[in-house]
Amino acid sequence: MFEIKKSPLQLLEFFLLENQFFVDSNGISSGDEIDAIFDSYPVSVDFAHHDGEGDEFQVFVIIDINKDRKKPGYSMYCTGMGIFKLPTEEIDVNSSVYKNLKLYSTVNMVINQLRNILSLQTAYAPHGRFNLPPIDIGDLFAKKSEATKSKKGSKK
Repeated sequence: MFEIKKSPLQLLEFFLLENQFFVDSNGISSGDEIDAIFDSYPVSVDFAHHDGEGDEFQVFVIIDINKDRKKPGYSMYCTGMGIFKLPTEEIDVNSSVYKNLKLYSTVNMVINQLRNILSLQTAYAPHGRFNLPPIDIGDLFAKKSEATKSKKGSKK
């Protein structure tokens, strides 16, 4: 066992802002096929950072699973918000560590809060627990950056 060093990043609060959960059992003939159905669900994620006062800021994450209900089983949509604090007296705002903590770590933390909610919500549902698959955060940020560039380009 190793004693931990606490990160300067603090999750002050987490709020579940919206939660939609729909169950459709049509097309499911046995419990054996549900894992394959779960694996085939389209999953979309979006996120945004908003600076607050001082060293505090907010991170919003939206997760949409099986949005158009094209697959049987579950359709889920949730929005969460984390309020974070990253003291600038402890870490240089221009450092890569600061940027990594403020951007990547916070989105991961909010996704994990929502992941837990989705797992618990489906634990006693008719088709069993749905576990949100691991997410390639680097790819998610690359897609967000590209979408932001496209949006800015279309406004010109």
